[in-house]
Amino acid sequence: MCSDREDSTVQGSHRWVAVSLLVALAVVVSGVAGPVTAQTQDAGPRDSDGFAQQSTPENATGTAEAANNSTARHVNPDNATDEETISELERVLAERLSGRLNESAARLSEGEYNRAQGELDEEYADLLSKYAEIEAERGNEELASEFERAAIEQRNLTLAAQEFNETLEAYQEAKRRGDEEEARRLAHRLNNISTRANVSEDRVREAYTNLSRETDENFSEARTRVAAVEENLTSTRNEIVAAELRATRLTLTTDDSHASFVDPMRVEGRLTLPNGSAVAEREITVAVGDRRYRTQTDSEGRFQLDYRPTTLSVNASEVTVRYVPDGASVYTASNGTLPISVEQVTATVDVEERTDRAAYGEQVVARGTLSVDGRPVPNYPLSIGTGGQSFVTSQTTGEGSFSANGSLPASVPSGERPLEVESTRSDAAVAVSARGEDFVVESTPTNLTLSVRQNGSSAVATGRLTTEDGQAIEGQPVRLSVGGETVERVETDADGRYEIRVGSGDVGSPTMAAAFDGSGSNLESSRATARLADGSWSNESEANASGGIGGEEAPSGTNRLMNSLFGWLFGSEGGGGGGSEFGDEPRDFTGVGIVAVVLASGWFLVRRLRSRRENETNDVEEETESEDTSETESPTAVFTADELLERGRVEQAIRLAYRSVQTAVTPMLDGSRRRQTHRQFYRACRRSGIAPQDDLDTLIETYEVAVYGEQTDDAGRVHEAVEAAQRLVRQFREDDAE
Repeated sequence: MCSDREDSTVQGSHRWVAVSLLVALAVVVSGVAGPVTAQTQDAGPRDSDGFAQQSTPENATGTAEAANNSTARHVNPDNATDEETISELERVLAERLSGRLNESAARLSEGEYNRAQGELDEEYADLLSKYAEIEAERGNEELASEFERAAIEQRNLTLAAQEFNETLEAYQEAKRRGDEEEARRLAHRLNNISTRANVSEDRVREAYTNLSRETDENFSEARTRVAAVEENLTSTRNEIVAAELRATRLTLTTDDSHASFVDPMRVEGRLTLPNGSAVAEREITVAVGDRRYRTQTDSEGRFQLDYRPTTLSVNASEVTVRYVPDGASVYTASNGTLPISVEQVTATVDVEERTDRAAYGEQVVARGTLSVDGRPVPNYPLSIGTGGQSFVTSQTTGEGSFSANGSLPASVPSGERPLEVESTRSDAAVAVSARGEDFVVESTPTNLTLSVRQNGSSAVATGRLTTEDGQAIEGQPVRLSVGGETVERVETDADGRYEIRVGSGDVGSPTMAAAFDGSGSNLESSRATARLADGSWSNESEANASGGIGGEEAPSGTNRLMNSLFGWLFGSEGGGGGGSEFGDEPRDFTGVGIVAVVLASGWFLVRRLRSRRENETNDVEEETESEDTSETESPTAVFTADELLERGRVEQAIRLAYRSVQTAVTPMLDGSRRRQTHRQFYRACRRSGIAPQDDLDTLIETYEVAVYGEQTDDAGRVHEAVEAAQRLVRQFREDDAE
């Protein structure tokens, strides 16, 4: 419970924020009316509390901010509430997010795919992060999740539509050439793309429905547009499939629905055309749940196989059986289901080699075999870690062997720890849980730096967290305090760096400190302090040559206030004459509308309240996942992918193969960006015509399934993709030599 003094302090802070908001509003409103001069302006009529009334400004869409079109009463600071300010900020952010979703849907419906994606780029993510923080303050994270889901699925739908139309052009070109085999292969691809688009469209419309119900935003037109896009893809797909492919029917039976890895279920099936004619004497691929099998149909189209579940859930009551046609087959896929009762069995892990001791960032290795009653468990995903923390995953080979190799993360506490090999799924048909011998996790000293640059009336604190030998430490919390009071907490980036902007209201002490708390990890704590002396900030142990008061010419009056507000809200450098997305010159915000000030002031309020709570409690910081920023592989690295496959590292092998080809081919693609999605890279290669289509298709399709879909259990398919990648790299190396 807060003391009277603490409660008074909080109320005073809230009142100060309300007054700041009103002052900022008054400055902007007077700026909208015209430049301020030394003459006294007519403040207009005053209300009973003595506060001037102003005309209600219009928001970004030109509609009145309040129902009263002429005047709006200012709020008395004594009566202003934090909830009013935060609610306004929440409303405006939701409006901007919704506007971008609607505009993206409009661009998608017009076939303007790049513009549709652009509406959901980094700016959308920045707005969403601010909205999510406000919703988290209110305990309502679901709305932010819906905005995120809508954007993700709409991007997926846009990519699918773009890929569909490009593939359609290739299909039409194959038909003109008379290449029927290529046309069938592309027909299969169109079928698959359309299926993906259908799933994304369903999810987008569901997210729109939820957002419409929980907010005041209207998504009816966007729903209509995405539905029309999906209907057009489906209609075109149906026409092509009917012209190129023959539908199949899969009939399934089993004598006993009980199944375990040691006691398999016998699956009997028959593959026919809709008229009953058999798909006879063909080698086919049949997927049963989590496994794939190559089998042969007889003269009546019949086949049989023994299904041994590995990762299928023990709670499953039925299992899906699918006929998977080859790329250029004249037949379409078909599927059915069988009842199943799964009995879980426990596998034996034999660790043949392991790491004895490791420190942060060093490699932890575990090699061994996985079996049940002496039978190897193939293509099984494993997790290696300690204390419930997984820091490397692997997959067994077809012979049940595995080789895991990963870096030790900071989150594993120092000391003696057991090396644990477990299943990535607790409910799998094959259970794995093995506690190995202890290995030693060594503690690592750290070094934290702090540099402060004065930026007008505010300041920017930057620094870096590294090990003693200079290795960057990513994703660790750094707490900045001014005069002993916590101002902000941030996480270090991939280079170990952090940056914190300190508002003018917090720069009231000559001492600023940054601290990293390594408690509960294998990293030792560290701290850095900067002091304000003789008009400049300097580190206690080393003079700070990069900062200092007066280092930049600061704007004055209204522009300084607005620069600070825009810096807090939009993440720009803010203040001073520093460069930003708005240009290198000091920004003039005299005519900025009222909405921007409400956003900025509300955002400041949210951050200020959060900082106070963090200073009063020891809440655990929430960890976030960072995007993979691995360096591009050398093209010749693809020839080591076979070794990864032999060690059971299927996903790592296909990633290596893809990156190697991308590195070899990208310099030959005109106007190609360094970093592209795999589908953007694929389309660029197809447009240029410099890569053999079959090898490129094999690589990209396998990469997509392994990395973005369900984890592949088909090591043979990945092996084919690796061989395709090696052929591509050889070709481009020979081209370079010529």
